[in-house]
Amino acid sequence: MWPATRFRWTIPKSITRFHRSDVPSAKCRVPGVRLSRLTEEVAEATGLGRIYVASVSGSATASEVSVLPMEDEASAYLHIGEDSFMGIEVTAPVINDRMLEMGFSNELVSEGRYLIRKRLPGLGALRACLAEWKREGKSFTEEELLAELESVSPAPSLLDLGDPSLSPCKDMTSAVRKYCTSRDMAAPADDASVVRLIYESFADSCGDAFRRLQGISPFRLKSLYVTGPCAGDGFLNRLIANECAVPVTAVQGEMTALGNAAAQAGLDRK
Repeated sequence: MWPATRFRWTIPKSITRFHRSDVPSAKCRVPGVRLSRLTEEVAEATGLGRIYVASVSGSATASEVSVLPMEDEASAYLHIGEDSFMGIEVTAPVINDRMLEMGFSNELVSEGRYLIRKRLPGLGALRACLAEWKREGKSFTEEELLAELESVSPAPSLLDLGDPSLSPCKDMTSAVRKYCTSRDMAAPADDASVVRLIYESFADSCGDAFRRLQGISPFRLKSLYVTGPCAGDGFLNRLIANECAVPVTAVQGEMTALGNAAAQAGLDRK
């Protein structure tokens, strides 16, 4: 079994989000470009003064990846959430028919680098199940859920989490069981079996995406860094590590905020 380790970033509580509704639509810019100074109101509230503001990456995932503590280029990244993405960071875009056929795209990020990434079916089905069980008066701590998952047998068949019939809904448990019975699959017998089925199905899709990514990567992938709301789930990370056959490192914290702050810090050093 491949190891799944944990790494945590923390964000100072003093960092607060500010919103302006009177800012006109911005032009597309590469990350790290000097824009304008903070307004007097924001400068006073933050105590930062009238500093210049830098443009940031075009997506939350790109900002996350820009500050991941990856040791070398032989690493891929995986953002786990209701929307999930897997990819690598490269020095030049990769544009060919194979990229298009497998659903990968290029995104310009900081310092002239690019992300090759693919969207994966996320864990929206799991969140919908948890919300349903909460409405029914059921609740699970992380420890209780992990203990139950460890005791449940591996799923005999897997879900296609991208199937429209598994879109998040109020009666998600029934949707999962209906999906199984309509395909002559064994339906999960209890709530823990539902969760394990979703986890194993997601890990399988990650393994498939990782192998496809390896096929177009200019370098051999030797590790995977996991971010996002579910990055701290050790059971899920072990499943993903086994499917991808590489060590998995979980990075927890507000990585998008850190990436945006890093873009600002880079501007301040110029």
